[in-house]
Amino acid sequence: MKLTQWLSVSTALGIAAAFGLALCALALQDISHGEADVRTEWWAVRISFLLTALFIAATLLTLGKVRRAVRQGLFLGATQP
Repeated sequence: MKLTQWLSVSTALGIAAAFGLALCALALQDISHGEADVRTEWWAVRISFLLTALFIAATLLTLGKVRRAVRQGLFLGATQP
């Protein structure tokens, strides 16, 4: 994928992970208050963890691509020879 696509993926996953963390906080609050059936809440925690892990992986890949582009002079307004 192109760098701009990776930037879009990282941004979208960042937004999804932020919503996931809010959902995780609500789910953990229900779990800690001793609700009767907390299977759904635990699934919310798992999905939040997965979104956060995907966001971290996509961000690290994007940063690697940005560093490579900067080294090659293809980024940050550099002109090509």
